[in-house]
Amino acid sequence: MRLKFRFIYSACVLCLACLMTVSCNLNVEDKDYAEFINLVNIINENEDGTKYHFLTDNDIVLTPTVNETELKGARNGQRAAIYFKLIEGQDAHTSKELDIKLFDCDTLVLDCSTTSIKTTEELEEFGDEPIMVQTTGFIPNTTAKHFNLYILACGTNIRKQNFTLVHVEEKDNVDEIHFFLRRDLGTDEYLINQWHWISCPFEPFLDEFKGKKVAIIHYIGDTLRDNTVTLQLPEQK
Repeated sequence: MRLKFRFIYSACVLCLACLMTVSCNLNVEDKDYAEFINLVNIINENEDGTKYHFLTDNDIVLTPTVNETELKGARNGQRAAIYFKLIEGQDAHTSKELDIKLFDCDTLVLDCSTTSIKTTEELEEFGDEPIMVQTTGFIPNTTAKHFNLYILACGTNIRKQNFTLVHVEEKDNVDEIHFFLRRDLGTDEYLINQWHWISCPFEPFLDEFKGKKVAIIHYIGDTLRDNTVTLQLPEQK
């Protein structure tokens, strides 16, 4: 079955901040399919990966009613992208715990370290390997704790590579804070292009968010030129 996804920010499920809804072009006979995707943390309830729940970035607990997907080898607290629908009859506007039907769980969400530097001249040490960022379908988005992007990078074992979200202070202005998403191969080698979600934590930069409206994330694209993604910053308390 071929699915064509379109992702938008969910305005109706307020408690699942930046949860994205999935509109699917399906055959008429297809009745059961994922309605949402969210980037979450896995919370293991036993050691063999057969009982678990998920925690969103704004502390909503999502519990699969039937755990048909075993998360063997998944670390407690590990990031994942989950595809699911809410079980009917729940108050999704106010509840901090929700039951879901889980359709898929992608545990290969890439880790990203963070740092801050003064000028762009200091960027070289963080690598200059190109990436591509998906801007339609799996759109870049902001949750309560992360910038999430769906990226294409070349390698054999992508987890051996190093990704860094670098704040460059000299690029900031009144409304914008500027980051550079940098990649180096680490101990990996070029082989095949692979698409993966990457979650970039922004907690270390919360003080710098004050007064700013958007984050501009720069990255080196496949043409080796500077490309950018613009993301809204979370509401400041």
